[in-house]
Amino acid sequence: RSEMKDVTLPYSKTLKTMLKKIFTALTVALFFGLMASAQEYKGPELTPEFVCDLGKLTPDNVKVKGATQGFAICGKYGFVFHDKGQCVVIDMKKNKFVSTFMLEGNKSHCNNASFGVEKGSEFPLLYISGCKGDHCCYVTDITLDGGTIVQKLFHTGEGYTGSFDWFIDRKNKIIYTYGSSGEMRKLIKKFRLPTLKDSDENGEVHLTQDDALDEFYVPGIKIYQGSVLNGHYAYLGDGYPPHDRLLHVVDMNTKTLVKTVNLNDLHHEPEGVDVKGKWLYMVLHVSRQPRDGQIYRFRIK
Repeated sequence: RSEMKDVTLPYSKTLKTMLKKIFTALTVALFFGLMASAQEYKGPELTPEFVCDLGKLTPDNVKVKGATQGFAICGKYGFVFHDKGQCVVIDMKKNKFVSTFMLEGNKSHCNNASFGVEKGSEFPLLYISGCKGDHCCYVTDITLDGGTIVQKLFHTGEGYTGSFDWFIDRKNKIIYTYGSSGEMRKLIKKFRLPTLKDSDENGEVHLTQDDALDEFYVPGIKIYQGSVLNGHYAYLGDGYPPHDRLLHVVDMNTKTLVKTVNLNDLHHEPEGVDVKGKWLYMVLHVSRQPRDGQIYRFRIK
């Protein structure tokens, strides 16, 4: 009888090759997944909860100008900052408007705000990030009625390719700079927190690269927004419409990004963040409606 050629053999080899490649890919993915699990975020799911619409709290006769930016909390008071220096103060317990004023001598972007250690007239000194221009950090004696600059911090900016902000580690008396170092990479630098006594005759402190205690890069963050440290986690906002809006968590011990939360369903631009108790609070800017900022919170403990 005539023998038939095995026409299935080439296909069997192809199938085996494909299965081998798939198996190898799965093995690699599992390996890196197990490696990542050692650095995973250990905390609640960071589900956003609506807190308030600032436009509904602010009296009709109060004018608010400039895009919503930095946000800081001390006690029951929340301080919402706007581009060019307006501050709106709210009572966080009662969700009630308290006051508004223009910062004295600070017409900056006010991109981030972070309370420090040294005492001011009514609250700890507040560190407000100018963000653009000379990237100044305005150390401010803030009250419910105004804010006066008591010191200015500067950094020579090695490694940054654009703007950068400042945020505080109160427990360890550390200040960090945080900003762009490439389109999808951010740079975090660690410095000792200067005291008022460190100011020169102009009331300024100029930090150089030699003053940096440490630094590291964080890939995967496109458009940096507000920043705050709590424990060993830094919570970092990212993006604005039409780009993705995200909340990132960076483990400052392992220097790795360990969690990212999609905020696109909130529709607006994530801005300043701060922590009060077991909650992370975030203010969002509503495009072309500076008085209508919204506050959300995320359980972190």
